[in-house]
Amino acid sequence: MGYNQSIQKAKALAKLVSIYRDSYKQLYEEAVYTSKYKLFGLRSSGLDRGFYSPSLIDDIVIGNAHRGRVVKKVTNPQSISHVFYFDSGNRLSAINMVDTSKEVILQRDESELGIVFRVEGLFQITQCLFQHNQITRYERVRVFEENSDHITEYLCESYFYKDNRLSSCLMEHFLSSNPDLSVYQEYLYLFEHSPDGSESRYQIETHNELGERVEGHFDNQQYLVKNNSRLLHL
Repeated sequence: MGYNQSIQKAKALAKLVSIYRDSYKQLYEEAVYTSKYKLFGLRSSGLDRGFYSPSLIDDIVIGNAHRGRVVKKVTNPQSISHVFYFDSGNRLSAINMVDTSKEVILQRDESELGIVFRVEGLFQITQCLFQHNQITRYERVRVFEENSDHITEYLCESYFYKDNRLSSCLMEHFLSSNPDLSVYQEYLYLFEHSPDGSESRYQIETHNELGERVEGHFDNQQYLVKNNSRLLHL
């Protein structure tokens, strides 16, 4: 893809900040109030939405990232990292990321939009796209002080499938929308799966700011997917 296309996608997503700036708190409160049940996430770390992170690769490629687990009841409240609220259709509608932030999730036909906020205000928009019940894109944009023109981070993961298994993922990431300050990263993850689905391995290609393949630190290396990764349970 390259940096120029990534920045355009980031700006388009960041425009939603101004649309929801005055309504996100009410939307969150309504989602919690109308929820039919809730679950508790325990000991998740390093992942947006914890156990329900939409990313198919974050718990693979991020060191010490854990989805944790979910339970209906807890005996030790200090172990709670997330509170998940679900609507009448069993869809995730709101999340309380304990002591950090909150998110309301707006469900659509083949997409969902997440609005994340802290005490200081709205700071992240998350979007997921789906086709045939499979996620095809997960992206998030973070802004400074609810200013859609001041992008502090953008991440986009595009997923491609073969025989209903993930065959590759293109990951685009940059910090700051200012070209003089931004650090752009682009990697292509290529997956192979055993016939019985019990094991998956992947390789990584490094791309430059133009989206072209270049030599990288991960070349000619193969990695084994963790047994507890969401990827093995698609």
